[in-house]
Amino acid sequence: MDVFFEAASYNVTEGDNVSVSLAVTSNNYNFSFTVFLSYEDNTASNGVDYLSKVVSLNFSANQSKVMFEVPTIDDNIAELPESFTLVIVNTTIPTPVMRKDTVNASVHLIDNDGRQ
Repeated sequence: MDVFFEAASYNVTEGDNVSVSLAVTSNNYNFSFTVFLSYEDNTASNGVDYLSKVVSLNFSANQSKVMFEVPTIDDNIAELPESFTLVIVNTTIPTPVMRKDTVNASVHLIDNDGRQ
């Protein structure tokens, strides 16, 4: 069973929430499990540009997708686009297989204050 982000990157205008989805390759399993995430600052900073509220996501038996939102902060400062990375760090699946190309997802914050 693979666990992965449905997209390798997400774009969001600062001040909006970015909707992110995690998925599994099989919906034919009879157990619940949890996926643990981390946030890595690139040019965006947690608490200044976005809020890292979700750190674990629960899948019910046979659930193929879980969605969550990451709020971004409108700072009223004209700036270049910024980014941070979401990372799948672990799961409670006994022997998970994680797709190497989608274990990370980049989130790009697009400025809404005049500078692009």
